Amino acid sequence: SRHMVHELVSNLRKELAGVAGCAVAIAPPEMYIDMAKREAEGSHIMLGAQNVDLNLSGAFTGETSAAMLKDIGAQYIIIGHSERRTY
Repeated sequence: SRHMVHELVSNLRKELAGVAGCAVAIAPPEMYIDMAKREAEGSHIMLGAQNVDLNLSGAFTGETSAAMLKDIGAQYIIIGHSERRTY
């Protein structure tokens, strides 16, 4: 939820304040990446996506391309996540 993303980013910002040499990335649900990007602005928290469509272009309803994810601020993508492979 929006609240969970807000709490996660807020708590990470507090915990990471003054910590050097530590890279942190979060992968919120796709619909919250843009919100997480705004919340993490000015911090060292990087953003990822939980899934990506392998097709570069075409009509793939409900799927999101790497270019679209990059456009909203995702810097990483979890590929082959066990939960995605289960279903």
